[in-house]
Amino acid sequence: MSAESLLSPPTAPLLVDEREARRLLGGLCAKTMYNLRQAGTLRAVKIGSRTLYDLADLQLFVNQRKEASHE
Repeated sequence: MSAESLLSPPTAPLLVDEREARRLLGGLCAKTMYNLRQAGTLRAVKIGSRTLYDLADLQLFVNQRKEASHE
Protein backbone atom coordinates (compact mmCIF):
# COMPACT_ATOMS: atom_id res chain seq x y z
CA MET A 1 0.00 0.00 0.00
CA SER A 2 1.46 3.35 -0.99
CA ALA A 3 1.81 6.31 1.35
CA GLU A 4 -0.48 8.28 -0.94
CA SER A 5 -3.33 5.78 -0.55
CA LEU A 6 -2.98 5.94 3.23
CA LEU A 7 -3.28 9.72 3.22
CA SER A 8 -6.18 10.09 0.80
CA PRO A 9 -9.63 10.00 2.38
CA PRO A 10 -11.90 7.06 1.56
CA THR A 11 -14.54 7.72 -1.07
CA ALA A 12 -17.32 6.57 1.28
CA PRO A 13 -17.50 6.63 5.06
CA LEU A 14 -16.57 3.44 6.87
CA LEU A 15 -19.28 4.03 9.47
CA VAL A 16 -22.44 6.12 9.62
CA ASP A 17 -24.23 7.44 12.69
CA GLU A 18 -27.60 6.14 13.79
CA ARG A 19 -29.56 8.96 12.18
CA GLU A 20 -28.00 8.26 8.78
CA ALA A 21 -28.42 4.49 9.22
CA ARG A 22 -32.11 4.97 10.01
CA ARG A 23 -32.49 7.17 6.93
CA LEU A 24 -30.71 4.63 4.72
CA LEU A 25 -33.04 1.90 5.98
CA GLY A 26 -36.10 3.86 4.93
CA GLY A 27 -36.65 6.05 7.96
CA LEU A 28 -36.80 3.53 10.79
CA CYS A 29 -37.54 4.99 14.21
CA ALA A 30 -34.95 5.09 16.98
CA LYS A 31 -36.82 2.46 19.02
CA THR A 32 -36.79 -0.01 16.12
CA MET A 33 -33.04 0.49 15.67
CA TYR A 34 -32.54 -0.08 19.39
CA ASN A 35 -34.63 -3.27 19.29
CA LEU A 36 -32.71 -4.59 16.26
CA ARG A 37 -29.39 -3.95 18.03
CA GLN A 38 -30.54 -5.55 21.28
CA ALA A 39 -31.81 -8.64 19.45
CA GLY A 40 -28.48 -8.94 17.61
CA THR A 41 -30.23 -8.58 14.27
CA LEU A 42 -28.30 -5.45 13.33
CA ARG A 43 -24.69 -5.02 14.37
CA ALA A 44 -23.37 -1.68 15.62
CA VAL A 45 -20.02 -0.26 16.66
CA LYS A 46 -19.84 1.74 19.87
CA ILE A 47 -17.15 4.44 19.91
CA GLY A 48 -17.34 6.61 22.98
CA SER A 49 -20.96 7.60 23.39
CA ARG A 50 -21.76 7.19 19.71
CA THR A 51 -23.43 4.20 18.10
CA LEU A 52 -22.23 3.74 14.54
CA TYR A 53 -23.11 1.33 11.75
CA ASP A 54 -20.97 -0.24 9.05
CA LEU A 55 -22.53 0.25 5.61
CA ALA A 56 -21.77 -3.40 4.78
CA ASP A 57 -23.76 -4.51 7.86
CA LEU A 58 -26.71 -2.37 6.77
CA GLN A 59 -26.62 -3.97 3.31
CA LEU A 60 -26.36 -7.44 4.86
CA PHE A 61 -29.39 -6.70 7.04
CA VAL A 62 -31.42 -5.63 3.98
CA ASN A 63 -30.33 -8.72 2.02
CA GLN A 64 -31.30 -11.01 4.90
CA ARG A 65 -34.73 -9.39 5.10
CA LYS A 66 -35.19 -9.86 1.35
CA GLU A 67 -34.32 -13.57 1.62
CA ALA A 68 -36.66 -14.02 4.59
CA SER A 69 -39.55 -12.46 2.67
CA HIS A 70 -39.18 -15.07 -0.10
CA GLU A 71 -39.58 -18.02 2.25
